[in-house]
Amino acid sequence: MTEPREELRRWRGERTQRAVAAMVGVTSQAVSLWEAGTRPGNDTIRALDEALGAGGELAAAYGITMGGDNDPSTADILREVLRRLDALEHRLAPGPPRAAR
Repeated sequence: MTEPREELRRWRGERTQRAVAAMVGVTSQAVSLWEAGTRPGNDTIRALDEALGAGGELAAAYGITMGGDNDPSTADILREVLRRLDALEHRLAPGPPRAAR
């Protein structure tokens, strides 16, 4: 299997890094880092795949699906962090949950 960064270069084709960056709302420096091996976030990978017309192949190279069912959303992660903080806060200083204050 090809390295994800190689797949990104392949799907970028003749487009400049600046052009690809504009397609997904990042800087050309970000695209350069990804092509050097830094891994973009899952939502960015999906946006790249869609923008470049890779049909899920780029996402698959990074080991994710286009649907996102296997990845929690940022909102889900933040809700879980807040839930855990509330539980910890309640143990340290009992009282009503943060949302009720």
